[in-house]
Amino acid sequence: MKQVLFILFILISIKGITQNKKIDSLRNLLLNVSKDTSQVNILNAIAWEYRNENPDSSIYYARLALPISQKTKFELGLAESYLLIGTAYSNLGKSDDALLILVRAKRILEKLSQYNKTEYYRIKKNLSRVYNSIGNVYSTLGNYPQSLKNHQDALRLRNEIGDKSGIASSYNNIGIIYKDQGNYVEALKNHFSSLKIKESLNNKEGMAISYNNIGVIYKYQGNNEQALTHFKNSLKIAKEIGLSDMITTCYLNIGAIYTAQKRYDEGLTNYQKAYDIAEQNQNKEAISDVLGNIGAIYAEQGKYDEALKTEFEALKIKEDLEDNASISSFQNNIANIYQKKGDIKNAILYGEKSLNLAKKIKAIKQVQESSHNMITIYQKAKAYQKAFEMQELYNLSSDSILNKSNQREVIRQEFKYNYEKQFFADSLNYENEKKISELENQVKLKSEKNKRVTLYIGLVLVIIFSAFIFNRFRITKKQKNIIEQQSKILEVTHNQLAQKTKELKDSILYSKEIQNTFLKSPTDSKNYFKDTLLVYKPKDVVSGDFYWYKEFDDKLFVVVGDSTGHGVPGAIISVLAIQSLEKTIHEIKNIENLHELNEHIKNEFNAYYKLDGHVSIGLDYSIICINKENDKLYISGSGANVLIKYNNQLNSYKFDTINIGGSAPAIYEPSTVILDLKSVRSIFLFTDGIIDQKGCVTGKKFGTKKLKELILNLNTNDSAVATKKIEKEINDWIGTAEQIDDITLLAIQIHQA
Repeated sequence: MKQVLFILFILISIKGITQNKKIDSLRNLLLNVSKDTSQVNILNAIAWEYRNENPDSSIYYARLALPISQKTKFELGLAESYLLIGTAYSNLGKSDDALLILVRAKRILEKLSQYNKTEYYRIKKNLSRVYNSIGNVYSTLGNYPQSLKNHQDALRLRNEIGDKSGIASSYNNIGIIYKDQGNYVEALKNHFSSLKIKESLNNKEGMAISYNNIGVIYKYQGNNEQALTHFKNSLKIAKEIGLSDMITTCYLNIGAIYTAQKRYDEGLTNYQKAYDIAEQNQNKEAISDVLGNIGAIYAEQGKYDEALKTEFEALKIKEDLEDNASISSFQNNIANIYQKKGDIKNAILYGEKSLNLAKKIKAIKQVQESSHNMITIYQKAKAYQKAFEMQELYNLSSDSILNKSNQREVIRQEFKYNYEKQFFADSLNYENEKKISELENQVKLKSEKNKRVTLYIGLVLVIIFSAFIFNRFRITKKQKNIIEQQSKILEVTHNQLAQKTKELKDSILYSKEIQNTFLKSPTDSKNYFKDTLLVYKPKDVVSGDFYWYKEFDDKLFVVVGDSTGHGVPGAIISVLAIQSLEKTIHEIKNIENLHELNEHIKNEFNAYYKLDGHVSIGLDYSIICINKENDKLYISGSGANVLIKYNNQLNSYKFDTINIGGSAPAIYEPSTVILDLKSVRSIFLFTDGIIDQKGCVTGKKFGTKKLKELILNLNTNDSAVATKKIEKEINDWIGTAEQIDDITLLAIQIHQA
């Protein structure tokens, strides 16, 4: 089945001259105020206006407000700046950075809400915005349960303060999550609640969004006519008030309806209109959606090479935006095109990628689409067992998104069937009784004696049979009671286990947020180097690996560490390690000597060596010091992994494999390497998780040699491109195999090629 993408709007800003005039007015106010809370409020107000249209400018103005808030101890202004920065990061597709900053805003606002009653409304409104933004980030990442929880928390707060506009926005966002989970009844319920409030407020922009989103739900239910009506209503309003992004989306969705109806020329006409507006506005997300749907038309027309080219262009944009739901959808489209083209190997590859990602993010509708596609692919590959498994998965996912009207029809048909069955049984009984009566009359005519004998025998048999039936009924009833009791016990146990599992998952996710606040990448220390790249891939939700930096006495210290174990235990040790580093960096006497720093780290960390007298913890780490005064690079560590790149040469430095806090001897002097910084092009610090990882094909370790080849063949000075290449190489190497350890690689570019 070829899938066409339909677009829902979560938040859209009002564009145009009015916004520009408001920003100009705020800038003029900024010139006439002192650096106090008033300036913070104006800077944050400008950042708020920029948050959707120009996220980079929003981050710029919010960051200007941060030091003023910190200096004046204006905590509410500080929280608002963090909220704006996090929202802007989310709009830029930087989900991890957004989540980290938004959690900071959330903590400050939750603390203020407990004692600051004078700013009650402002605090609660901003806290609801934080929950809303966190919900949007989790939605982008495909974590729908967490997204739904945060949007529901936002709705609760907005009801508390009577924020009608915010309530409408929350209903809209909750409706989108339910749609992604395949619960169309709840999705429509929330979207209509949102539309009702927007109509009462005469919020034209919000009405356009709601009409569009309702249209999408109708399309997924197969009601194309209702979907088209709502899309056209949305387009009419969007044109009236000049919402270019909304107009783009409407043309895209109308084109998708025409495509589904095989009206390809009308579909392409609407797609072209959407593409022209999206390109003018540099709206990458909309451009990728248009390309994906144009690819769908090419596929239907049998132009498979053109379809693949277009779909891969769309997929690349979605991967850059980290939009997991759309990535899964486009991978499924690509698999379907390869299947039609006869390339079954690639069809299986992309089909499995799509299905696995859809399962991971719990996108039930996409699971249905992908599993349905894989039935045909596996059949053509003659993998009939897998095709059967896909059929079962498709049936299961289809059942889970069955709407309530269908369920009622099923119940009605079942009742009709049972009624007719009972009527037939009653008719049979009547005919049997009639025949028995005629037979008895015949017997009576023949012989009264035989009748009495037959009657006596019959009575005896009836008594015996009745006794047997009564006994069986009593036993069956007893067994039924036992089974019902056991079922209730099992149900309670299952619910308790599910609740405990949910609490454990929530706890681990919150632990990730806490650990992320300790991790520090030297991205902002550009006076020491040209650029950085970071590959950070925990085996579990939280990681035993960590990275850290510190500027101290005109020097930059950078550390990459590997704690004992992974998951929650490893994460706890990594936090202890970072605290040890923060403490010891200020206590050493000779900053030039990494021997002394290593010794302090060892002593500080060994304080945690024994827990309850028998559990050992430990740490391997690489540490470098960049000294700009004497242009020297100092390298040391314990079990350290460091690669130094000159021009086309890559040297490795492997230090003593001594686990600090674990197998480290009482007297341990780690070696230190001192290099001329001018000759160094790049520095790579990494943990054993990369080189020890076994490949899914060969079963061999990745190894230092392969890592060196990968680095030497990067051929780019763009850190984002290099990061994507390294991540892709590692992910392809792992493939279907299990990741055996946490993976971290931090690179610092001193000089460009």
